[in-house]
Amino acid sequence: MVEILDAAAQILCPTQESFNTCQQFINEFASQGPIQQLLFFLFFPTVFIILFVFILTRALPFLGGGAQGDKAHQGLRLLLSVAFYAFIIVQGWYSIALVLAKFWFVVIIVLGGLWFFVGGHFGKEGKAGQMLGVSGSDSKLRQAFLGRRIINPVEWKAAQKLYDEDIKVLNNEIKKLEELKKKAGSERERAMIIEDISTKTAKLETLEKKKKMHLPYDPS
Repeated sequence: MVEILDAAAQILCPTQESFNTCQQFINEFASQGPIQQLLFFLFFPTVFIILFVFILTRALPFLGGGAQGDKAHQGLRLLLSVAFYAFIIVQGWYSIALVLAKFWFVVIIVLGGLWFFVGGHFGKEGKAGQMLGVSGSDSKLRQAFLGRRIINPVEWKAAQKLYDEDIKVLNNEIKKLEELKKKAGSERERAMIIEDISTKTAKLETLEKKKKMHLPYDPS
């Protein structure tokens, strides 16, 4: 286990200064056993950096937003994530992540509690938010973390109505096509109807998924 930690320190802490810091950090947990050393030196900081890069790549405006933006730029986002991680390692900043990762669970719990507390009391859905005109639901941090634009209750109510109307129309069209399929006079006509049903069913599933995700109205 000692050899594994030394090898990891040489890879993750390439500069002399960062290597010394990493060695000191590993020695701090020597009395707690190799498992604790491995967790605090390798696992927790790595998860911390991955989470940081995950949020960072979704905050970049040129990568687009929403579910469609994620699909369109998935390869570029993955490339940038790897580049950011490699840059952090090469610059010797992994030693900084070590210090932050020691307390990141506590920080996330505290910040998460404050985030939802402030959002609930000072967002548009809260009384203070209505007085101040502040929208906690449109938090940039929340948008970056979720990878999509969060709409406020007023926008969502209008979007939900439009989604419900489109879903109702599609369901009626599918029912009519099912009836026509039963009365089809030829296999060619029946195949065309089945294809039309499949297309409308796929569109219906897409609309229902967007509705569940509280996405802005998009009929496409």
